[in-house]
Amino acid sequence: MSPENAGTTVERPGNGRKRRGFARWIVIGLSVVTAVAAIYGITHRKKTTKTVIQTAAVERQDITVTVEANGSIEPINVIEVKSKASGQIMKMPVDVGSNVTPNQLRRTSRRRPTDTAAA
Repeated sequence: MSPENAGTTVERPGNGRKRRGFARWIVIGLSVVTAVAAIYGITHRKKTTKTVIQTAAVERQDITVTVEANGSIEPINVIEVKSKASGQIMKMPVDVGSNVTPNQLRRTSRRRPTDTAAA
């Protein structure tokens, strides 16, 4: 540029109005695309189905649970059960699992000689 034209502006064809018009069409186009996408999203939304929950009246019931497992069972505490009476069983007229009646003889035993001396 020469020093004579230093303060003047030069207009070039298509510089101002055409660019503003082009930008306006871009904004309008993006607005239309956004509106169409929003309308499509609203109209083609999946319909939500209501979840049906089965209910029943309250009643008292037993719960039966069956568990199967492999392994061994070990007690937490080991207890020895002993009788204060000692002696030898001479006769046992009942078997394991048989029914007994009151006052029925269940065993005949003989005390040890040391037990009679202590008593």
